[in-house]
Amino acid sequence: MVAGAAGAFLLAVKETWELAEHLEWSRLIFAAVIAAMVVLALIPPSIATSRASAERYAA
Repeated sequence: MVAGAAGAFLLAVKETWELAEHLEWSRLIFAAVIAAMVVLALIPPSIATSRASAERYAA
């Protein structure tokens, strides 16, 4: 499961790189887009984990 997610992430990075080259973005903008992708990918699992922890301790 993790290998599939890692592969999908690397594919997204490759496609983003090709888009950045096509649109002539600087490397700084590309890095910012990748950082945003990572943050946005980590938000839902962290919310789910915090909710599960809150429910476990509330019971």
